[in-house]
Amino acid sequence: MRFCFFVKLTLPLSLPFSCPFSGEFNDVVGAVACKDCEENTYYGGKGRNSTCIDCDVGEMAEEGSAKCQKCDAGEAGIGINGTCAECFKGQYRTSEMDAGNCSLCPAGWGSSDGSTKCQTCDKGKFSAKEGSDCENCPKTTFQDTSESKLCRACPTGWYQPDEGSRTCISLNYKKKSDCNDVQYLNDTSTDPNDWDCVECPVGASCVGNINWYGVQAKFGWSRCHNNNAAFERCTFSGACLGGKNPALMGKYFLDDTKKIDLADCNSGNCTARCNTAYVNASLLCGQCAYGYSHDGLTGRCDLCPPLSENIGVAIGGGLIGILGLIVYIFITLSDGGHLDESDGAKSIGLSFIQLISLLVTFPIAW
Repeated sequence: MRFCFFVKLTLPLSLPFSCPFSGEFNDVVGAVACKDCEENTYYGGKGRNSTCIDCDVGEMAEEGSAKCQKCDAGEAGIGINGTCAECFKGQYRTSEMDAGNCSLCPAGWGSSDGSTKCQTCDKGKFSAKEGSDCENCPKTTFQDTSESKLCRACPTGWYQPDEGSRTCISLNYKKKSDCNDVQYLNDTSTDPNDWDCVECPVGASCVGNINWYGVQAKFGWSRCHNNNAAFERCTFSGACLGGKNPALMGKYFLDDTKKIDLADCNSGNCTARCNTAYVNASLLCGQCAYGYSHDGLTGRCDLCPPLSENIGVAIGGGLIGILGLIVYIFITLSDGGHLDESDGAKSIGLSFIQLISLLVTFPIAW
């Protein structure tokens, strides 16, 4: 009898073909040829590798690459799966910056696609926020400077029919600059064709390119409380500061030692208000501020003396008054009731002295 024996031999499975070059892979068992690594993948070695490695975000690689490279300047890993793509408008990236992101241009600056730096917006253009590109100014607006974040509206009397303009076109209406230093622009009419230069009111200053809202009282004058369009002289001219008034230069004093400085007022830098010694917004600046008192009927406010000095004057005056009363009583009693022929002349002289004393208190130029 013959016996047959079958022996099952187990052979090792075929291994992937060993790739001889970097940047290749073989994912098919039994294949005798390798394939190049796909775009944005790599393999740095060689041998039986069945797959390639993905590049990191902000890196790129061509087919069959043995390594990845950082994105070029002007690009970053903002594409599909973090692949390199051009930076958008309003963005940029230099080769030294993080390759994973593009940076935003600041407001007033812009850039084109794939830029390595930002540039200031030209005149007639603007960029309102960071990361936005420069745009043309809309119609009816303009921009005459660069690096602008917004455009300016054409002023009244001007227009601009086009976009991206640096200037506006005049409609030839009357403007503030058309008026001289004794006029203001009356632009209250809704029809600009009716605008015109008007003479400045008496007591008002119209220096500069102004309309009615820029008109103010001159130095020595005040705007009337019951009529905004009228001006009145102040009782004491030095109490009222205001616009240029050379006629009063150096003529008035705040107190006995401090002269009012009119330099600012006569250079146009002085605003209409009450001076230091007077209550601001009081009628014709006629009310003295705390610590000051009126000098007779002149309207001038002088600095009050110290309290101790006032007390001394009061005590001294009281003593003098008592002494005078004693002397008067003594003279009267010693006279014995007899009339003297000189009494009439003495009475007239005393009345004259009293009258003169009263008259000097009035603000009259003697």
